[in-house]
Amino acid sequence: MLGRFNKPSKAVVAGNRSSPSDNTQIISKHVRGIVFLGTPFCGSEIANWVSRLNKVADYIFESNKANISDLKSKSDTLQHLIEEFANVLRKRDNSDDTILTTFFYEQLKTQGVMVVDRNSATIPGRGDMISIQADHKNICKFRSREDDEGYGLVLGALRKMMVEVPVKQKSSSPVFNFNNDGASIMNQAGQQTINGGMNFGSFAR
Repeated sequence: MLGRFNKPSKAVVAGNRSSPSDNTQIISKHVRGIVFLGTPFCGSEIANWVSRLNKVADYIFESNKANISDLKSKSDTLQHLIEEFANVLRKRDNSDDTILTTFFYEQLKTQGVMVVDRNSATIPGRGDMISIQADHKNICKFRSREDDEGYGLVLGALRKMMVEVPVKQKSSSPVFNFNNDGASIMNQAGQQTINGGMNFGSFAR
């Protein structure tokens, strides 16, 4: 959506730039999948026409027009962001931190204008591309779980990501061993003993 312009992309890029202890990088490294709904990766012609299409702009942007200049087709700011985002995706392709992506694009015009077409709503060579029978304003609005095709498509994409995303296992993960006489917890901080009479077996967190 134009109103939420590329916030996931910005977050991942910012995390890649920050130090390992920074919260932004910590969050970024735990991102495993992103679903984009009508996101203008190549900008939108509508941003070039704002002065002449106030009716359409008001309908789509409502009161938030702060990023219109960055949304212009082939904007330098937009192109730089997408290049950085694509580089991060490539770097993480063959690691435990892979980010899966799905791009949804609208099939219907908004007030007679195709706001974000398929070419703008996707990054070439990345992820799945799926169309939704909706205009730009309604591409992320679903009537119900039962009879809305868009809801089913997005849910299916999320479920697919959950199945395909690599399960990250770290050798440094703490292992808990419980027995009837007590429990020994081995972790990086050392060994602790917990008295108790419960048997939980062994598991890794």
